[in-house]
Amino acid sequence: MSALTISSRRRKSVRDLAFILRALALPKVALYGESYGTFFAQAFAANYPEMVDSLVLDSAYPLDQDIFDAPAREEITIRVRCRLFAQCCL
Repeated sequence: MSALTISSRRRKSVRDLAFILRALALPKVALYGESYGTFFAQAFAANYPEMVDSLVLDSAYPLDQDIFDAPAREEITIRVRCRLFAQCCL
């Protein structure tokens, strides 16, 4: 998903964080996102790379998939389980 195709709600939240960081005179931040927060962190970093010093994503979901879409959730779950199973069989 490109920076231009993020949801309008997420786009507003990203702009809000940029506004807050500027108001606090923080030129760059270390940004941490966990699970669903990784969507926000990735969107912020994509739109304001000059404001991000480092980015840590924990349990990240790719921006090009809608985790609320049941088939996409199942696909993610299957891929994760296959990777875990493959590691156990080594």
